[in-house]
This record gives sequence, structure tokens and C-alpha cells, in this order.
Amino acid sequence: MQIRDIAPAIIVLFTTIAITAQAQFTAPETGKVGIMFAPWMTAADAFRRVAGDDTVAIVGNGKFANIIIAEFSDPSARARIYAAGAWWIFDPQGFGGCFNPRKNGA
Repeated sequence: MQIRDIAPAIIVLFTTIAITAQAQFTAPETGKVGIMFAPWMTAADAFRRVAGDDTVAIVGNGKFANIIIAEFSDPSARARIYAAGAWWIFDPQGFGGCFNPRKNGA
């Protein structure tokens, strides 16, 4: 058996996982969201990119430095945060509270 023999099954598997994840973790238009930036981004850089938006309140950070937990008060904040470099905006409850979020200063 060669990799090309199982390649279609692998593609179906990853496509199914991606679709399920997207459905499970779709963020609300307003309210609490998780914001994931590039894995190499420091927490300070991620906070700076989010802090500049008046319609986004930073609630805390995730277990990883590149994840910020925030609250959107305006649906248009999503586009601005993506423009600031976010890779993914998701529902943090889908990840058990976004990987054990910590409050700022804790």
C-alpha cells in the first residue's frame, strides 16, 4: 500500500475535522470570543493588536501567548481584528473556556 492509495481517505478525514471544528467553534457576532494570532506572536504583541479597538474589551488571555479572550460590543470588530493580524476568531467555550483562561494580572 502506498500513500496515494489512502490519500483520498486522509483528505476526507481532515475535511470532516475542519468542518466540524468550524461548526463547533463559530464565534458569536458580539460577546465573548477567543482570538488566535500567529503562534510565534508574543502575548504583548497580541494584546497591542487588540487593545487599539474601542469596541473590543480584553477579558484575559488563554493558556498560550498567542490567544486573547475578548468581548466584542460591535459586530464590525471582527473585520478590524482580522485586519490587525488575527488568524482565527472562535467561541472560547468550545475549547473549555479557551484553554483555561487567566484574568489579566493573575
